[in-house]
Amino acid sequence: MSAGLWRRRRSRAIELLSSAPHADEMLEFYVGLVELQEAVADEVSRAGEGFAVHGAEGSVMQLEQLPADAIEPLFADFLLGVEPIGTVVIAGAARALLDCDAAERAQTLRTFWLQRSPADFLPRAFTEGLACFMAGRDAAAPADGHVQAKGGQSEDGPPTDGERGASALQMRCPVCGSPPQASVLRDDPGALGRRLLVCSLCATDWAFPRLTCAHCGSVDADLLHLHEVESVPHVRIEECAACTRYIKAVDLRKLGNAEPIVDDLATPELDLWADHRGLVKIHPNLLGL
Repeated sequence: MSAGLWRRRRSRAIELLSSAPHADEMLEFYVGLVELQEAVADEVSRAGEGFAVHGAEGSVMQLEQLPADAIEPLFADFLLGVEPIGTVVIAGAARALLDCDAAERAQTLRTFWLQRSPADFLPRAFTEGLACFMAGRDAAAPADGHVQAKGGQSEDGPPTDGERGASALQMRCPVCGSPPQASVLRDDPGALGRRLLVCSLCATDWAFPRLTCAHCGSVDADLLHLHEVESVPHVRIEECAACTRYIKAVDLRKLGNAEPIVDDLATPELDLWADHRGLVKIHPNLLGL
């Protein structure tokens, strides 16, 4: 299977190492982590369709139905790869799981698949590789390829009264049900400045109205604020004062080769600024910011 997603993330992280020295340790670790996630996706792809478990047609990916006992050996291999490249804390956590028996490691996966706690770094990082394969996002895709949630949406403003169904304001990924990690702005044919949300787990992106909070759905312009800095003009904070949540937006019109998940990781200064203001990220990124 083509490794388009992993190649793009790895290339972008390497590129940012020279321009984001404040995040170099984080990015160096992430480069190695992406290689391990790609290996997970490759192993699952060779295992065949047995791992691609979905719910009924039209429902989200059912991770909790995956055969954890069969997948556990892949998790153990992933942990062996993480241990030598991780921080002291991450390496220690990986070693602790490796010292457990296989049944305990399988239960760790089941617990994450049910609860999806963003703080569970190791099962989350492993499951990203698994979920991206299941969603078909690790295959090479056109730059404008995306999964769109069902239901009509305004591309350049808040939803109209007729667009306020649950599908019109899809706060979670239509493929795996996870919250968004970032939003993206780009120009599509016939839709300038289109906004999409990017899944925190399986990398699916889906259309979402602009001038709308991605957490509470507020469309009150007086409560929706944008914050930009000159050092990273293509990444901005989208704040909602109604729910005190924020998400980072990556403007592909300003930098076409940006990778939302990687550029989110590479801009921790924006997260620290938002935290100082008392804002809470809709979903912490893989490294906890």
